[in-house]
Amino acid sequence: MGTLFNQKPRYENESYAVNRIDSIKKIAKEKGLTIEETIMCLDYAMREHDMDVKDEQLAGFGELLKELNESIVSLGEQIKEGLSEISK
Repeated sequence: MGTLFNQKPRYENESYAVNRIDSIKKIAKEKGLTIEETIMCLDYAMREHDMDVKDEQLAGFGELLKELNESIVSLGEQIKEGLSEISK
């Protein structure tokens, strides 16, 4: 799964929709559910997955912020050392 900078674009077309409909009908029949119940279950599963994905992406974003902070602190220390050398 792509995150932040390497997310691939989604490719959806008519056959994608038809395949989803066929999958929903198949699952409903296999599990003895109505189409509506099946859609509700799939919707729940997709929302749960979406939350997991966002959690992973936020963790990646947090790592980027941590690296940025460390770089800024390091740059500040280098500037301080440089100013100290100039004032001698």
